[in-house]
Amino acid sequence: MVNGNDWYATRTSGLSERTLDRYKEVVFDGVIATPNTDGSTTYTQNTRPVELTQGYYQNTLGTVGSAFIEDVSWARLRYATLSYNIPSTAFGQSFIKGVELSVTGRNLLLLTNYTGADPETSAAGAGVRGGGSNGFDYGSVPATRGVDMGVRVTF
Repeated sequence: MVNGNDWYATRTSGLSERTLDRYKEVVFDGVIATPNTDGSTTYTQNTRPVELTQGYYQNTLGTVGSAFIEDVSWARLRYATLSYNIPSTAFGQSFIKGVELSVTGRNLLLLTNYTGADPETSAAGAGVRGGGSNGFDYGSVPATRGVDMGVRVTF
């Protein structure tokens, strides 16, 4: 999935965690191509340091989409319900025949290595004609966590 929120925070504001090493000098893996007078090219190991300025994050890293692709393997506990039936003997000869108490939790647990809000989001929901924007998380709202409580009375 493309983590568009991280892309935006890196490219526009510099508020992404990946910009914490700003102004550090690094030497990127690669080679330097030097043209020779005979028309051939000589390749040597890169040794040129690059300072990671905000310009680097905006104009270089921010234009490389693959830098923001993340593995989104995940598992979610979407619903869990716990219920208890009060025995009918507790009501004697009452008009109440039974009572069930229940508690249901939604989205209680999410196990993932994804750094965005929620690996199940997409930028535009289902999208036009169901095409959607699956795999692109940008400004999306994560699934909400909640708890429901219920009482069922049988007369």
